[in-house]
Amino acid sequence: MPSFKSIDEMKKGINELITKAMNKVGETALDKMIKYVEEEMGDGSDNELYVRTNQFLHSISKLDAKLNIDGSITTYVFYDTDKIEPFTIANPPVESDQTWGWHTNFSRQSVVDLIPLWLDITGTPNNPYYQHEPIKGLEYLEEWVKKNLKRELKKELTKLGLKVY
Repeated sequence: MPSFKSIDEMKKGINELITKAMNKVGETALDKMIKYVEEEMGDGSDNELYVRTNQFLHSISKLDAKLNIDGSITTYVFYDTDKIEPFTIANPPVESDQTWGWHTNFSRQSVVDLIPLWLDITGTPNNPYYQHEPIKGLEYLEEWVKKNLKRELKKELTKLGLKVY
């Protein structure tokens, strides 16, 4: 355990340790969500040729933990739609006729920002071309955090040398 010469130094040191621990908890949560979504998607994620499934799976990202102005420490696990290729005609690479328009609407505009909504939250039950149930990765993540945050944070803080009871 580090020693501190002032209260301010102690607050800064403890906040740094908690931020590091929270970042590790975020990495664990990220791994749990990726594994859950991969399982829910089934065989499609195993097939490297199925580009869209892999792009959705690899869009799951985490922001580094940070200390907020109100004293809270946050990290975010989310679908980063910037990692999903829209495959519009104006946005190469279009690998073949099959890939063109994969993530566009009938007006040829990108719909990548809606993909996590369709795949994870609402599903597409009334789509005449592609129907599926929602994956519910974010719902799974929320439940995992509720059940495991305290235990995981305690574990990481202990690894960093803080005694947590």
